[in-house]
Parts: sequence; structure tokens; C-alpha cells
Amino acid sequence: MVTLLLDAPDDGPPSLEDALLWKQQYQLEHVSVLIDPAFSLVPGIEVGTPQSTVVDPRTMQVAFLQEGY
Repeated sequence: MVTLLLDAPDDGPPSLEDALLWKQQYQLEHVSVLIDPAFSLVPGIEVGTPQSTVVDPRTMQVAFLQEGY
């Protein structure tokens, strides 16, 4: 499982420091936190957050998408 940051706290592109801060703030000890400033894993042109996305690792295609809680 990974958490993907799409933007920084100031709504700019996320940095590696932002990812580390997020991981520490939410105590994500067993979860990788990655950044995606280019929105490369966002299917379509919009994203609702929070968003859960399941990616098929064999094809790297989105297999499931859920926006909201």
C-alpha cells in the first residue's frame, strides 16, 4: 500500500520533504508515501480527495477507483 501526495500544503507541487512530513504526521510506519506532482496516476482530468485507487501491477492500469470516504 502507498499514499500518493498530489500537492503540497500550500497547493503547490509536493516535495520529498512534504512526503516525509505527511508520513510522520500520520504515523504511517508501514505505508510508503510517494509524490506525484504530474498527476500521472490520476485517471481523467479531475480528482476528488480522498481517493482510493487500485493499480494492476501487471499492466499499470487503474483497476478500481473510489473518490470520497
